[in-house]
Amino acid sequence: MHLRPFTETDTYVEYVKRREFERETLEQVISQMAKLKRGTLTDFQKKAKIACKNRLKTVIRQIAQAADLSGFTWPELFHLLADVNGGIWRAEELRLLGENRASFEGRGEKSLRMRLGLPLEPTMDSCDIPGGQEAKYVGNGVDEFRIGKIGKKAYVNLFKEVVRAHKDDVMSSEDWESMSEGEVAQKQIYNKLPEVIRLKMQSDLAPEKILSCYTAMYLMSDIGYVRIPSTDFAQAFSLTHVTQMSPKYRLKREYVEARLRLSIPEQQPNVAA
Repeated sequence: MHLRPFTETDTYVEYVKRREFERETLEQVISQMAKLKRGTLTDFQKKAKIACKNRLKTVIRQIAQAADLSGFTWPELFHLLADVNGGIWRAEELRLLGENRASFEGRGEKSLRMRLGLPLEPTMDSCDIPGGQEAKYVGNGVDEFRIGKIGKKAYVNLFKEVVRAHKDDVMSSEDWESMSEGEVAQKQIYNKLPEVIRLKMQSDLAPEKILSCYTAMYLMSDIGYVRIPSTDFAQAFSLTHVTQMSPKYRLKREYVEARLRLSIPEQQPNVAA
């Protein structure tokens, strides 16, 4: 599949176009205010003028930062990658997002199956998509996602090993309680728990280990989807915390940015004739 450079996608072009329009509008408003005689501005107009100038600086910065991706919010960045990879939902796929779903069917699965040319009926197989691929709806905020049975089994095994290997005084009673309830915060996994426990959790619950049964992950929002192959799991995901005795993961911004930069062809050096 030939991918467009991210700077040529509708998502990118519209992003810049909206801010260029806002920049022009703000400059016109500021110019009109500047024509008013000194001392005639009301307090409201003075505050409005300051607000317009501050907003203009922000918009100009966002336009300048669009090309290096730093000006995009996290959801905007995700949807930009979806656009680069042809993953923006089409009209009929958007309609399917709002349809009733089976109790075991995730939001967006029908839309994804339509895009991939698969039957729309939900499957009871261990994977949502043929070929060992899994689909997860992460919402328009591109939130963390949880792996149910597989993640819970891994966490329970980890906890049993911790109990067998360590005495009560290795952790505080509060930390033991957190682990026994399967509600372990990010600060515990990366800072608060004893190092030996932290390293074990980070290793045993690493995304590339827990998700190794999948050949790819599809992350979906109401706007589109992004496919992450298993070879990228270690770079693409990070463990955030444990809840309901199951690890949760998030897609990394730096991974998305790296993939977007790869969509820009390298400039070939000029060769003299």
